[in-house]
Amino acid sequence: MLSRYNRGFNDFFDDPFFSTSLMRPWTGVGGDIMGTQMSTFNPATDVSETDRAICLRSNLPGLRKEDIRIDVDDQNRTLTFSGETHSEKTDENEVYHRTERSYGKFSRTFRLPQNVDLDNIKANMDHGVLKINIPKLEQQQKQTRSIGVE
Repeated sequence: MLSRYNRGFNDFFDDPFFSTSLMRPWTGVGGDIMGTQMSTFNPATDVSETDRAICLRSNLPGLRKEDIRIDVDDQNRTLTFSGETHSEKTDENEVYHRTERSYGKFSRTFRLPQNVDLDNIKANMDHGVLKINIPKLEQQQKQTRSIGVE
């Protein structure tokens, strides 16, 4: 009985046309409560590793490679990618019942381990997915050597 009540309650609030009049006083203050439009967003990023490289993949739909900036800080060993998405221009008479896509500036920073080659990082954009390949340094064979005593 309670779950049927909850489902009906959720269906009511999930109706995109519900927020049009009742929720209007709360739109624009941090976004519409029923479908938040944020001023910034944090793109999800997958981090994977092989024996040869570390790879970052982030979904950035609608962005071109020219819209993205990638910086490497050698001293702090960090990689940052950033950019900005823009909302579409709409007809001034168009009324949104729900906005769920996020727009605005974004920036993601990742600390890099000591065993990567900061000078040979490569990045590309393919169908809205940013892929950053960070090659690992070749591991040097540890050699034993004798030190003479003077």
